[in-house]
Amino acid sequence: MLNIKRTAASLIMAAAIAAAIPALTYAPLAKDNLSAATEAESGIVSQEKSLSELRRLYNSITTYDQLFATEGSNKSPYKIYTLTKDAKQTGEDWINYYRYAARVAPISLDEDLNTDAAHGALLDAAYGTLSHYPFYDGSSYNRPSGMSQAMFNRGEYATQTSNLSYRGSSSSNNTYVIGSSIQGQMSDSSSESNINCVGHRRWLINPYTQTMGIGSAYANAGYHVYYTDVRVFSSSYNDFYSSSYGQNKTTSNPGDYSFIAWPASGYNLSETFSPNDPWSVSLNTNIFSAPDASAITVKVTRLSDNKTCTITGAAYSSFAKKYLVTSNMGYGAIPYCFIFSPGTDFLGTSALSGKYKVSVSGLKTSSGAATTLDYTVDFEPAKGNDPTATPTPKATATPTATPIPKATATATPTPKSSSGSSDSGTKISMSLSGTIVCGKSAKASVTVSPSGKSVTFVSSDSKVATVDSSGNVKGIMAGKATITAKTSDGAKTSITVQILYKDVTSSKDFWYEPTYYLTNKSVVKGYDKQTRFKPANECTRAQMVTFIWRLQGEPDPKSSACKFSDVKKTDYFYKACIWGSENHIVEGYKDGTFGPQIVCARRHAVTFLWRLAKQPQPKTNTNKFKDVKTKDYFYKATLWASEKGILAGYSDNTFRPNGKCLRRQMVTFLYKYDKYVNGKG
Repeated sequence: MLNIKRTAASLIMAAAIAAAIPALTYAPLAKDNLSAATEAESGIVSQEKSLSELRRLYNSITTYDQLFATEGSNKSPYKIYTLTKDAKQTGEDWINYYRYAARVAPISLDEDLNTDAAHGALLDAAYGTLSHYPFYDGSSYNRPSGMSQAMFNRGEYATQTSNLSYRGSSSSNNTYVIGSSIQGQMSDSSSESNINCVGHRRWLINPYTQTMGIGSAYANAGYHVYYTDVRVFSSSYNDFYSSSYGQNKTTSNPGDYSFIAWPASGYNLSETFSPNDPWSVSLNTNIFSAPDASAITVKVTRLSDNKTCTITGAAYSSFAKKYLVTSNMGYGAIPYCFIFSPGTDFLGTSALSGKYKVSVSGLKTSSGAATTLDYTVDFEPAKGNDPTATPTPKATATPTATPIPKATATATPTPKSSSGSSDSGTKISMSLSGTIVCGKSAKASVTVSPSGKSVTFVSSDSKVATVDSSGNVKGIMAGKATITAKTSDGAKTSITVQILYKDVTSSKDFWYEPTYYLTNKSVVKGYDKQTRFKPANECTRAQMVTFIWRLQGEPDPKSSACKFSDVKKTDYFYKACIWGSENHIVEGYKDGTFGPQIVCARRHAVTFLWRLAKQPQPKTNTNKFKDVKTKDYFYKATLWASEKGILAGYSDNTFRPNGKCLRRQMVTFLYKYDKYVNGKG
């Protein structure tokens, strides 16, 4: 055993270290106008949430058949385990489902962070116990014999900057590991210490985080044991830190928010919140003072029967009893947090259903003035009819641009048929599903008359879809491919099939047709080797100008030099930026930058398209959007886009110009532009 001295700096708790990172904790945000009489909404103000989308995300979470792509070893010679692509996607899907429910932006998994997490999971598997400080004896670290210093250091760093989970079973089935690990971290009810801070939960729904990593490892302890790490923050203060490790990407301004709650205001799915789970509220430190459990009173009212439970400061004793505590540490980069529960004596032990109003008194603003907080939580089942398909940046607003689909709807494969004949009179007909999801297969049904002729199959694009000698067609990546069946004497017939992204399968989704129209034109591309579109991901300015450029046929710019200081020749959007600037579609900022990674706001999207159309004058001065003023630079663009049918806004007569443009909204804008302005589509 090799002995490594541990310095005093390492004794700092992982959350406290993270709280010291200025870019996260002390990011300036606009102050809200707090009013005790106003019902509040948790999460980012501009972040949409609807029950239909919440259900869709939950019901489309990826499953996997195999946990590990490569097997490792938790004994010498040590080797990390690597997760399969589907297992990693399962983790990302679960995290982003919870983040959507909490009304914070989605994250993406980063491969360097995944590798970090794999090292951390391996170290705990080798240690045999879940620990943020494996192989630490109270004064020194003791690296196990046979493990390299580099592997040990990276593992220690990962365990100290990750959420950790442990799952054990007598069964060899491990398809539950990733999902149950994320669910357990969001529940945070497994021990009193977890309940008292809900640190795992706060990191998972941290609004400042943009990337995370996930890794697992296996240990045989007489039964099957799996350790899972989720890398949630980075810290250069850590003794084991190295700049070569993964770095969690963050934003200093995730958007305006007053508080992040779980369960969140508005819709929540009953299946993903247990009556045993603690309720938590993380307060924006620019708006509130640190909460004091001795001063706070929380009243929970069940609106179905108007029964109430009043909770004052009290330690957790059991799931049955009510409690209220505070945790003013830096978990999730928001140090101010209070945690409470009415207890199952009030909630019951069955799945929660219906609305609960939460009223909090005894809070103080950042200036020390007394204030209160009121919000309503609505628990609904994962399947069922939507009571109202209402997005909740503002509780009463419903987008009118397109009808909101039922979350459980899936694309029904529509059989296509075709026929052909040869000079010798042989006739051939084929039937095949018109849509196939990536990774799935469908069999072509072929009839030949007269019978007895051999049939061969060929795909026009094997990168999109393959077909074997028996006519089994498999979707490889989103796009179109033509499958041709041909007899030995020359009779042939063909069918074109649409290969669907794994996460865009319902023809009732308003972005379904725009997504495939633009995918087939090579305007937009997907993720994970073109198998996922990620419609809920944010669209950046770089992506938007690139999509517009591709929509116009990727014209060559007149110049080879870009005027924006933050756009390099190696960037995929380099030519698009030059062309967009030359054609006055994009203008950039006063400091000479373009801001390619800044999320494209709705006002940006309509302005870009208006400029693409040569800035036409609206036909009317009638403005139906109450949040768009004549002095706004996007005023004419918004009126024009509304007239053209490119956008419709929300039922409360708002456009929400500062709202983030998601990929599903972006493709819809572009599709409607091509249809109504270019006369295509």
